[in-house]
Amino acid sequence: MKSRIIFFIFFNLIFCSIHAQVIKGFVIDSITKERLPYVNMALLTKNYGTTTDELGNYNLDIKNKTKDTLLISYLGYSIKKIPLNNFDSNKEYELNYSLKEQKEDLDEVMLVVKKAKYTLSKKIGVKKKKKYPHSLPFGYESLLYVKNENNVGKINTVTFYLKERKDSDCDTYPAYFRVNFYEYDKVSEEPGKRLSYESILIKPENKTDKISINVSEYHILFPIDGVCVGIEVINPEVKDPKNSMYATSPNLIETHDKIANTWTRFRGKKWNKNNRKSVFKNKLYSNILLHLSVQYRR
Repeated sequence: MKSRIIFFIFFNLIFCSIHAQVIKGFVIDSITKERLPYVNMALLTKNYGTTTDELGNYNLDIKNKTKDTLLISYLGYSIKKIPLNNFDSNKEYELNYSLKEQKEDLDEVMLVVKKAKYTLSKKIGVKKKKKYPHSLPFGYESLLYVKNENNVGKINTVTFYLKERKDSDCDTYPAYFRVNFYEYDKVSEEPGKRLSYESILIKPENKTDKISINVSEYHILFPIDGVCVGIEVINPEVKDPKNSMYATSPNLIETHDKIANTWTRFRGKKWNKNNRKSVFKNKLYSNILLHLSVQYRR
């Protein structure tokens, strides 16, 4: 009986390895050859993908997905698209990619921000009292548009709130949060170009907490049209969750507002305006509970 069990396990291991259809490798900077951590890798037509780990390594199952295209994106680098139709055999493919740095004219903007003179710091953003947690799956970025009702300035701190998830009936995984800053494009009425290429990664303990980040050293512009602050949920240490119905913890805290100022996207793809009404207040919208400390130019 024991020999049958061993044979069965051995047979299944061989069967799984034969039928594995995986691409794996690492992502590097095209000039420095340094490994790039937390690079987003997603299918172009489906919300499916992964993130490189702290050493720039990735592993992605592409079985039944070879008719799609892989989108590789990382802050401050040009996007790369890889058709998967050449990887249709049931085997593991070793694929290493390099990305080209593309900072455009951001360095010049940062220099202008650094040299300007400013007023005292002021706190702005969403400050509603009623709040509730919202769990985002890995790879999703939720973004809040904060209007500017004064002059051009610079951002000193960003603050948001987290709540530990305790009563989940499904599998729960620890979440990391990456904070990003973008312009607001008044023409398209959606998030625009990046305002910072700094990798601001938060690895909170799984508990209810207030996260306040000092970003003054990055010299981030607060444009006249306002700023968009994105909070992305990642954790490359968690590979493919066994069940698609899972939760992450801690959760982002949201609140109610009369105006929908939130967008979401998956692993660097197209932004989608979030016009969903609150489940608690059907006449109000759900926005991230977030505020900024800014200084205005004199």
